[in-house]
Amino acid sequence: KMKDGGCIINIASGAGMRGSPYTGPYAAAKAGMLNMTETLAIELAPKIRVNAVSPGPVVTEAFDKVLGAADAEQEIAATIPLGFLGTPDDIAHTVVFLSSSASRWITGRNILVAGGRTHRAYQYQQRLEEE
Repeated sequence: KMKDGGCIINIASGAGMRGSPYTGPYAAAKAGMLNMTETLAIELAPKIRVNAVSPGPVVTEAFDKVLGAADAEQEIAATIPLGFLGTPDDIAHTVVFLSSSASRWITGRNILVAGGRTHRAYQYQQRLEEE
């Protein structure tokens, strides 16, 4: 344990929170990360806080390589209640908050930073649009 305390922030994913097609190994790894976050929060308290951040769709070079077209970005943005994809800064700001004394009473939690998007919300939205 650290002498003066500290924090650990894991980067997880919404995929680790519930099942999603074609993401089995990735989702399992992220679910394990979320469980490890909760376990370490108990084991390392009170000196070390442990939390996780689960980014939603974020515009990065990898995102552009995988999805490529601008219309793919618009399609995904349409599934997000706030209406746009995140940026690396959106995730960084959450990590900075969790690293600060402003979050001194938060441990063992996962913060989903996804503009309000969840897999379940997306499914309901699709159903409503189809009706």
